[in-house]
Amino acid sequence: MPNLLIELFSEEIPARMQARAAQDLQKRMTDGLVEAGLTYGGARAFSTPRRLTL
Repeated sequence: MPNLLIELFSEEIPARMQARAAQDLQKRMTDGLVEAGLTYGGARAFSTPRRLTL
């Protein structure tokens, strides 16, 4: 199965918002994949002060 990397860049994500933003990105993307009828083996989200990655 191919891999997919999605990386969003930002000016600055406050520390208190990073974990929630990563969770939201993961939920929205995986919900969208399911809604589109696509399957996936797993998803992991990561965050830093300037980026969100799934």
